[in-house]
Amino acid sequence: MRVQAPSKKVITFRTTPDVQERLASLSKETNRTVSFYINSLLEEHLGELEHAYGLRQDAEQARSGKAKTYSLDSIKAELDL
Repeated sequence: MRVQAPSKKVITFRTTPDVQERLASLSKETNRTVSFYINSLLEEHLGELEHAYGLRQDAEQARSGKAKTYSLDSIKAELDL
């Protein structure tokens, strides 16, 4: 039985020479591709970025009055604290 690897798409981005050199060095030392490390970094940290931007969007909606908010006193009263 042959297992098919997931398809991949090509993207291009620009980075600093320092980052490029560090990735190339790590790649050479570990015999892994630069793409492997870029994918690893993205997979590990993309969720964190999505979460942070989601929180930012929630805060902007609260500040603009588009989201319902509650005062600390009303929450304490509701929870009988």
